[in-house]
Amino acid sequence: MISFALVQEKLARPSVNLHGVFFLTPEEGWVVGQLGKIFHTTDGGKSWEEQRSRKNLLLAAVDFVDRRHGWVVGEQGVILYSEDGGVTWKEQQSGVSYPLFDVKFVDRERGWAVGHWGTILFTDDGGRHWVERPLSLALEERGPIEPAALHDVIDPGTGEVVAKAGQLLTKELIAEIARRRISGVRIREDIVLNAVFFLDQAHGWIAGERGLVLRTENGGETWERVALPRPPTKQGEAAAEEELMTEEELAAFGVVAPPPSLYGIFFVSPLQGWVVGQEGTIARTQDGGHQWEFQPSETREALYDVGIEGDTGWIAGDKGTVLVSTNGGMRWERKELGLEYRLSWLRRLAVVSGDHAFLVGADGLVLASGKSPEQGLWVQNPAEK
Repeated sequence: MISFALVQEKLARPSVNLHGVFFLTPEEGWVVGQLGKIFHTTDGGKSWEEQRSRKNLLLAAVDFVDRRHGWVVGEQGVILYSEDGGVTWKEQQSGVSYPLFDVKFVDRERGWAVGHWGTILFTDDGGRHWVERPLSLALEERGPIEPAALHDVIDPGTGEVVAKAGQLLTKELIAEIARRRISGVRIREDIVLNAVFFLDQAHGWIAGERGLVLRTENGGETWERVALPRPPTKQGEAAAEEELMTEEELAAFGVVAPPPSLYGIFFVSPLQGWVVGQEGTIARTQDGGHQWEFQPSETREALYDVGIEGDTGWIAGDKGTVLVSTNGGMRWERKELGLEYRLSWLRRLAVVSGDHAFLVGADGLVLASGKSPEQGLWVQNPAEK
């Protein structure tokens, strides 16, 4: 049985929302969040030391490959790197200004970061150089009203820059590109990529808006797109209480609800993995992400992250939502944390050996979980001195 023992701390000063967490061991980990805050612990969260990022931006995710080498990503395309366990952080040039929401390294050299406007970044030299491989569409494939950010469009005949990177697509610009007979123009997709997960150098997955999952079996050389359908709708009184109009009623007015956006993704093998997202969505795959089956969550709250270690699994979500599994993710049950935490969201979680997990979220909350009451507790708020 998974237990949480709750200890409420009086904050000495205003706390910050935490958006990212990574633990190497049950004792050593890092959390990141608002205002460029980075905190480090070596005693399982009983005490925290602030590490200076020299940034005043929201930091969304953190990843380490060992005790010394780690990366942090966040707003305005910021990427920070440390080679001394976070004692000092140096900025790496991402080449983009879009928010980055997640980062994952498979070793000291190869890493990935994802974010807004279909941004996918890759490095094979530890981040000294980042290469952008964004989701994009051919100009003729774009929707009729969809905005688009372009790469540089250069007239091959004159060498003139017709459109600059990041420029919005307009009817006049489309007409000018056609007049000059410029071919091969691609536009960025206006889609948010929220999470990236690599199991090894070959097998990786990305989760994003509108039920999008990208999968690769060749280290990101190519990505296969999979779109999850909408989850099955609830029937009867329960559905009527939660929805003002059913999907059938909306469809009668020509409104088609998109699949729920996905915020978290986790795999335990090249074949078996989970995604979580809006509207209490949990989906599981047993074939590497080709096909997905929905699992009941008994909640409509947004679910932001998922992690599994052995037989024990955790899901973190909005309004203090914590779901746990004791059978390797086959079934999920809600864990009640108490009324005082119902308005606090939990944004990310990290799983480590020994069936431990650390969940972070609003107001600097860090929840540590284990299989016994002695292993589960609310630890000291990192923002508190």
